Amino acid sequence: MLREVQYCFTLEMKEILKGFMWDLAPQLSAAVIFAEHRFYGKTQPFGNESYTTVKHLGFLSSEQALADFAQLIQFLKENKLQKAKNSPVVAFGGSYGGMLAAWLRLKYPHIVVGSIAASAPVFWFPNTSVPENIYDHIVTRSFVSFGCVASHINKAWLALENLTETGNFGRKYLNSLFHLEQKSELEKPSDVGYSAGLTRPNWVLTNYGQWYPSASNIIFSNGYLDPWSGGGWSLVPKTTGTLVSIIIEDGAHHYDLRGSDPKDTEAVKDARRLETIYIKKWIKNAYNGSRKFIKKNHEYWKHA
Repeated sequence: MLREVQYCFTLEMKEILKGFMWDLAPQLSAAVIFAEHRFYGKTQPFGNESYTTVKHLGFLSSEQALADFAQLIQFLKENKLQKAKNSPVVAFGGSYGGMLAAWLRLKYPHIVVGSIAASAPVFWFPNTSVPENIYDHIVTRSFVSFGCVASHINKAWLALENLTETGNFGRKYLNSLFHLEQKSELEKPSDVGYSAGLTRPNWVLTNYGQWYPSASNIIFSNGYLDPWSGGGWSLVPKTTGTLVSIIIEDGAHHYDLRGSDPKDTEAVKDARRLETIYIKKWIKNAYNGSRKFIKKNHEYWKHA
């Protein structure tokens, strides 16, 4: 069973009917399951009242979402996909969804046998080793790789900063250029930087850990051109135990989760091939482990 962790967006049919999982599923005779994150799209725990009170929004958290996904998998196996009752489950996700996929394996290893965490900025939190300017550095690097001149990019930023200091004229020009509204500065959480006023800013690292020393069977894939890769599990290809870092040259944000395309680069093809090898290995090991467990218990009770 292949399961994608959805996040931040409404599940749309045009989006879920394509992607790496659909290319992979026939090889594994797998069911493909998509789950919408609570409080997004039609998944409203309190109906039309979901966003009306802080009490309700207190149930909007990664911990609650992971519990939803774990229970959904168990429910589907028991009630909807009985033939898959003993089938291993592999979680997929990109960006925040990639973080959730990794954490799902970390918190519920008895429910998912492995995870593909694509473009998951799992280290992008306070008190980590992520350089403060890494996002801007990778953006610049990406533009340069396509022919832009780094010094010109730096000059453009300086020009923008100078315009913000030229009174109403400069700011009005920037507002019209970027279609900014006077009251649009704080439309989403990412518009606000780190603040000591934020509740439990260090909780994620406390809850899920940082380097995941006890975790297993997780692939962290990142695109070299993706600025969010700066907060990824690793900036270079490496393997620690069964945790694997894949860096996709000329790869953008969770490029590997997209469906195959004639224009795909060799780098992303290689990444998908490697991910497929690991997924098949996880599934094989899960089946072998189940058979050994059943045989061991059978022998025990036979001689008890």
